[in-house]
Amino acid sequence: MLNVGNRENEEQLDYYNFWEDISDEGGQVITETSTGISERSVKGCFRVSLVHSFFMVDVRSPVYNSLSFNHTLFKRQEVNKNFNLVGFSKSALSNGANIKVCNNKKYGEIYPPADWFENGDEERKPYLQYKLRKSIWSSATILPSEHVTRKPSQISKDFDMVYIINLKKRAQRRVFMEHIVYELGLQNYQFFDAVDGKQLNDSYLAHLQVSTLPGYKEPYDDRTYLTRGEIGCFLSHYFIWEEAREKGYKSILILEDDAEPVPDMLSQYKLVSAEMKSLNGNWDLLYLGRSPVDETVLKTSDIEGLEHLVSPGYSYWTVAYALSDRGINKVLSHKPLSKMLPSDIYLNILYDMHANEEWKNQFSPRNLVALSASPRLIFPALFPGDDNFVSDTSFEVSEHDEL
Repeated sequence: MLNVGNRENEEQLDYYNFWEDISDEGGQVITETSTGISERSVKGCFRVSLVHSFFMVDVRSPVYNSLSFNHTLFKRQEVNKNFNLVGFSKSALSNGANIKVCNNKKYGEIYPPADWFENGDEERKPYLQYKLRKSIWSSATILPSEHVTRKPSQISKDFDMVYIINLKKRAQRRVFMEHIVYELGLQNYQFFDAVDGKQLNDSYLAHLQVSTLPGYKEPYDDRTYLTRGEIGCFLSHYFIWEEAREKGYKSILILEDDAEPVPDMLSQYKLVSAEMKSLNGNWDLLYLGRSPVDETVLKTSDIEGLEHLVSPGYSYWTVAYALSDRGINKVLSHKPLSKMLPSDIYLNILYDMHANEEWKNQFSPRNLVALSASPRLIFPALFPGDDNFVSDTSFEVSEHDEL
C-alpha cells in the first residue's frame, strides 16, 4: 500500500493519514519519525502499520487475495471508532501485507475529517485555504461552478465598487482572485488593469509630470529614486482613485492580486462593518491588511469603545484597503504624481504616521482619518522566499531612467 497524502495547513499538524504503529488500545502511535515523514524532513518509503483515505494496492501481489477484515485479531478494548480501519490493517499485516508510506514525491493533500472540527465553518477553513493556494501555485485550479452563486456578502453591501488590481501578464493571479471574488460573495467588483512598470517610458511619465519626492531615500539601499515597478504600482492605485472620484463612489475597496483573506474573514468582517457604521461616516482610510512597523517605535493605539478597529501606526502594504469619498478626495488633493513615493509610504504620511519630518512637511494637511481592522483580515498570499513569488515593484531601472 502506498499513501501519498501531505499536510499544508498549520491547523492540521496533529493529523496524519498514516499510523506508524497501533497502540494496545487500537489508537494511533505518533513519534518523531511520524512527524518527519509527514513534514518531509526525511524522505523515502517507510513501513507503517496503517494507511487510510488514499492508498494503492498491488493486485499482482499474492497477499492481495488474502486481504480481509478479521475481527478475531481484536482485543475488547480496541473496539472503538477506528474499529474497521484498524481491523483491516491488522488483517492485512497478519496475512503478510507490506504497508508503506512513500513521500518522495508530492501527489496531493489530505485534510482532517469533519469530527476534528467544532462546526461546519471550521471544517471549511483548511479546504478553502487549499483551494485558494492551489489556484495561485499551479494551473491545476478548482474553478467555481457557473451554476452555483453566492449571496452578496456584507463587503458587497458596504462598498460601491471593489477594485482588483491585476497585471495582464499575471493571468494565474487573476484566476486566484476570481476564487476570492466567489468566496467573499463579491458582486460589485471589477478587475483593473495594473500599470506595468516595465512598459513605462520617459515621454509618458513626463506627460503625467511624474517625479520622485525631493529628499526621498529608500531606507534599505539608499537609492534616491523609485523603480519603474514602484511607479507602476503607484499609478495603478492613483488611476483607481481618479476613476472612483469621477464616478461619484461613496466608498471603494482596493485589493491587489495577491490578497488572501483569512478563512473566517466574512464573519470577522461583519464585526468590523458594524463598528464602522457606529462612526457615522467619520473615516477616510480602512486597512483590511497591513504590515505594522516596529510598534515599540510607533505604537498602534486602540480606539475607545471599539473592539475590532484600531488606529494604525506606520504600516507597510497596500494589499487591501478601503477609501471613503472623503478619503478619495484627500489622497488626490496633494497632487502626488509630482512628489511620488511608494504607495504605502504615501498613505502613512497622509495620516501623519511617518518618522521622516522632511517628507511629511511636503504634504499639508495630513488629516487622513485612518483605521485598521483588528485582527487583520487579509495578507499577501506569497512572500519573498516563497516558491512562485514574483515582485513587480522591486526591479531596477537604468541610471538614465531614474526619476
